[in-house]
Amino acid sequence: MKQANCIELKGRSQQGDALIEALVALLLASVIGLGLTYSLGRMTNAQRTMNAQNMAVQTMRESLVEKGFSTSEVCRKADGSEETGLVSSSPFNNSDISFALECESTTVTVNGEAISMDAIKSIRTGESDSNADLYGGDGDLVISTQ
Repeated sequence: MKQANCIELKGRSQQGDALIEALVALLLASVIGLGLTYSLGRMTNAQRTMNAQNMAVQTMRESLVEKGFSTSEVCRKADGSEETGLVSSSPFNNSDISFALECESTTVTVNGEAISMDAIKSIRTGESDSNADLYGGDGDLVISTQ
């Protein structure tokens, strides 16, 4: 009786399986790599937008601290013109950028001295395409809800 050579039959039936498995593994690894690259790009863009928003809010706060809450000081430029705007140094391109401010005021009465004056109720960046691109939208800083 002649014995069958099992090893030879096994080897012939599995030819190419390792190559297909390697190809599928490479395909899965490339899909995972593309997903990681996409999510990293989204995170970087979100971080850039958040940094720009923080810069705008910080500039508004500094202006409120330096000039007070009077609309005549914060909502006008240093030369007294009606145009509103603040300039801040941009960490993205090492240049100054400006954004328009829109102030909403309300009358405040202080009982002790009976002083009545306009004070800022809220302050926001103006609606513009450059603000939308840089800050991801229009910023709003609410001082008081009354």
